[in-house]
Amino acid sequence: MTTQSTSENKTADRKSLVVQALANLVETGDVDALAPHLSDDFVHHRPDSTRSTKAEWLASVGAALPHLAGMEVEVQHVLADDDHVVMHSRRRLPEAGEGN
Repeated sequence: MTTQSTSENKTADRKSLVVQALANLVETGDVDALAPHLSDDFVHHRPDSTRSTKAEWLASVGAALPHLAGMEVEVQHVLADDDHVVMHSRRRLPEAGEGN
């Protein structure tokens, strides 16, 4: 096996890990299971230019999940370079019923 193939396999594994971790989070709501997959210098970047640290992001996700029951997540892009993985996803919430 060549070095390039090994590197490509590691990159694919990392991308798969990130997608699976997100799927598990949405399915189970277990924020603590996600924490070991994030580096201590993790930064969450939002389109509105705000950022949050690992602890801040995990806390906000934990607080938001109970209100997001039925949320669907569609992964648009997963990019990886060495041990850095970036995901672009779209989230959809179920429509509120009548009177909500």
